[in-house]
Amino acid sequence: MYDKLNVLQGKVIPKFYGYYEMDGLWEANPDCEFACILLEDCGDPIPFNGFFDFTQEDRKTIFKKLVEIHREGICPIHFSEDSIVVKQGDYRIIGLDKAWNHKCDWRDVMDQYMETSIHDYEKAFGCASLAMNGDKLGLWKLKYFDRERPEWPDYPEKEVPSTQTEE
Repeated sequence: MYDKLNVLQGKVIPKFYGYYEMDGLWEANPDCEFACILLEDCGDPIPFNGFFDFTQEDRKTIFKKLVEIHREGICPIHFSEDSIVVKQGDYRIIGLDKAWNHKCDWRDVMDQYMETSIHDYEKAFGCASLAMNGDKLGLWKLKYFDRERPEWPDYPEKEVPSTQTEE
């Protein structure tokens, strides 16, 4: 995964220094195998309150980093507060162990839908995963499965414009 995201290492994700395997180092079980990856130290987990403590600009910065990962053809599966570390105000996205290859159709309309409620989010954004992550970050509110995120403010609803041309 880190090879595919080589251009993002040190900016969006941690630098990858290597993958290492060791056999039989544990006396109690010499048949045991160990493996690890060595990554750049990118700081500490974000505070327990997560995204609530962040300014809108910080949340937008994190979201833009997610977009960069998607543009490289990778979709992090379990994005949450645990997926972010910070060091001196610089954020990195971690936890790519369960990421998958992804053809992203993101429409880059973040500013158009900021602080609105959206029903047809796949049509609006082109990528359901990024739309849901923007919802988690409180950039907008998605209305799906009759679920709303009550912890974020009520945003006015915005209709998604039709992409069909009239004849």
